[in-house]
Amino acid sequence: MNSANSPLDYPRGYLVKLSQNGQNWETVAQNPQNDRPLSVVFAPRQARFVRIELTAASDRWWWSIHEIQVSAQAKVTGQASHNNVLVGADNVSQALDSNPNTRWSTRTFQQPGQWFEINLNATRTVKRLVVDSQSSPFDYPRGYVIRLSEDQRNWVEIARNERNTGSIDVSFSPRPARFIRIEQTGSADRWWWSIHRVGIE
Repeated sequence: MNSANSPLDYPRGYLVKLSQNGQNWETVAQNPQNDRPLSVVFAPRQARFVRIELTAASDRWWWSIHEIQVSAQAKVTGQASHNNVLVGADNVSQALDSNPNTRWSTRTFQQPGQWFEINLNATRTVKRLVVDSQSSPFDYPRGYVIRLSEDQRNWVEIARNERNTGSIDVSFSPRPARFIRIEQTGSADRWWWSIHRVGIE
């Protein structure tokens, strides 16, 4: 549910319900204390109707919707250790929108421990990762480690480069993964870490 043009008009709490007949409803997602635009993933269901119900109030902001997207396939989402927002300058979703003119950025200088995590929202076999920062040519990670996980608890390291000098493009033996995490291991006292585009094969 896109409200980027009204960035503070997201629902403060919500229920998402599905129905095949408009009378019997099943709740498939809920968040009583929401702090961002609505984006939910759930197990596949047959549905004709989708209802979003507001469950929390705001004494300052309206609830606005600019666009709604419903997909039978899970959309790739992300989160980050720094500037972990879905609206505004250099937000997380801009790293995943396939637009080389937009970006996510830490909006602070590079330091070890910063990370960007990609959620495929379904386990799939991956063998290559491209993390493009060419449009911000000095904002590449000075060092990185890449890990994969199926459950966000057990991680397997598949690539490491302590002296990186540009965008990331790594190939590796095919592995099942739902989560991909790129962690910064280097530092820069002048440059942020930015991602303009992510490619996954």
